Order: sequence, then structure tokens, then C-alpha cells
Amino acid sequence: MAPYSLLVTRLQKALGVRQYHVASVLCQRAKVAMSHFEPSEYIRYDLLEKNINIVRKR
Repeated sequence: MAPYSLLVTRLQKALGVRQYHVASVLCQRAKVAMSHFEPSEYIRYDLLEKNINIVRKR
């Protein structure tokens, strides 16, 4: 038998289900640099979460 996670993945693909996961608690605290060349520029997780919520409403 296939593992549970593999079965769930196959079912989601068959149903056309896509999921996006954003751990908002972690994102609010995390300061992740955009690149090694721009260490002072951080990823704006609040903007990403806002955009993901817009896509979820569609």
C-alpha cells in the first residue's frame, strides 16, 4: 500500500485541488534576506500573504 501522504496527493491531483501554505506566525517573526547580495532587503511576507488570500478568494 502507498503511504497516506501519497494517497492524499494523488486524490488532490485527481480532484484538481491546489493548496498554498503560509505559516503566518513564523512569517511575521522571520526576517529572511532576499539574497546574499542584498542582506538588508527582506522578503515582505505580509504582502505575500495578502496576495495569497486574494488568490484563495478566486
